[in-house]
Amino acid sequence: MRDDFSNKIKQRLAERVAWLCSNPDCRVVTVGPHTDPTKRVNVGQACHIEAASEGGPRYNKEMQKDQRCSFDNGIWLCSIHAKEIDVDPDRFSVELLRKWKLTAEQYALSKVGKARYDVSQDVFTENVNRHRELFSGIRDIEYFSLYRDSNDKCFTLRGVGPLNIIVKDRRIDIFFKDSFNPIKYRNDSYIGLICLPVKELIDYVVLSHEFDETIESFNMTFNFSPNSLNEMYFSIHTDTVNVNPHMDGISYYGDYTVEMDELIDDLGRAIPPYRQDIYLKIIVAMYNIYRRIVTYKTEGFT
Repeated sequence: MRDDFSNKIKQRLAERVAWLCSNPDCRVVTVGPHTDPTKRVNVGQACHIEAASEGGPRYNKEMQKDQRCSFDNGIWLCSIHAKEIDVDPDRFSVELLRKWKLTAEQYALSKVGKARYDVSQDVFTENVNRHRELFSGIRDIEYFSLYRDSNDKCFTLRGVGPLNIIVKDRRIDIFFKDSFNPIKYRNDSYIGLICLPVKELIDYVVLSHEFDETIESFNMTFNFSPNSLNEMYFSIHTDTVNVNPHMDGISYYGDYTVEMDELIDDLGRAIPPYRQDIYLKIIVAMYNIYRRIVTYKTEGFT
């Protein structure tokens, strides 16, 4: 038997986040007017962080009935992300959902009394310039020591700054202040020093986030190896902090297939146009870096 929320708790969950989806990468409005003036349209859902019944996603057998149907065990999401968190409970952990909930409440609080408007491009440009200033203290961020493992046909680029890159046949992985183990590649042959246009790439990563977020780290993969479906693969993971010290940072995860210049997420949905546009620019920048590496001095992969 499900330990479901009361209507009062469902409404409280929605109101605490201003009826917005709590997924930080979504934030869609979930309520609006119906054609019948006595009704409303609601595309939101009160979801259980830890499952309402045994066998459900993130079920906690130690939790009591009153805890399962309490406000603390709920999160407000749009109908799409309500389904997504239950389809992949390992990816959407209890800890992540609690962080989403807290961040969504903080976001809603920060917007109280403020007019809703479309953020101008100038604000995002200011964020790019702010990041450029932050990273200006990192010397030689565009320079890398280039190594090659002939057995694996793999290039490893160890950055003078916080960037590291791995290139294999039709695949590139880029790490910025993220999990990269140089010991694994210590027997590679040194080729030389190479300068790469990574500042443009960082600008695009910054533009893919909210204007009040600062990039802490990221890792990205672009894999364009041929397969039976003629698909390419792109993934991005970023960690951010908010410029407001009282608001938590956010971790973003995205895995996509690239089909005819369209990015499709792991549930088969096309992503919003504004995000698709910037991700395609990131992919192009990654491919240009890949080409610079494999054609450096010699023939590249043989």
